[in-house]
Amino acid sequence: MWAHILFAIAAIPMALVDCREHRLPDRYTLGLWAVSVAAVLPLLADPVLVGRAERAVISSALVVLALWIFAEWPGRPLGFGDVKLGGVMGMQLGSYGIDAAFFALATSVIFGGVWAVWMVKTRRMGPTDHLAFGPFMVMGTVITLALVVS
Repeated sequence: MWAHILFAIAAIPMALVDCREHRLPDRYTLGLWAVSVAAVLPLLADPVLVGRAERAVISSALVVLALWIFAEWPGRPLGFGDVKLGGVMGMQLGSYGIDAAFFALATSVIFGGVWAVWMVKTRRMGPTDHLAFGPFMVMGTVITLALVVS
């Protein structure tokens, strides 16, 4: 739970930087990686909770793989800051189930897509302009955490 609180605290300035600069600073993403790993490590010591730790690691790897594919896609629709944040997202949510991480990812894509369509429709950005995806990943993660933790 403490790792989720630290995620929410760090996510606000991180999302603001991404909106302004279209980049997710390593000081936030790598810091959140450290927090997430520190939250999962104690689970390995308890034979009952080892499965949760394994799901968190597998989930993180799958989300990183999915986002990395898009980071390498022609046109580079995602940056590697998004990939790193996706790994944190997968680690934070994976202990609740791999489906939780992919629900957060789907939620992020839906919110980001709706926002992008609105921005293009109102002519605030063009159809080929890049959109900062980090804030939507944060939003999807926080929404999913609120659903799975409560």
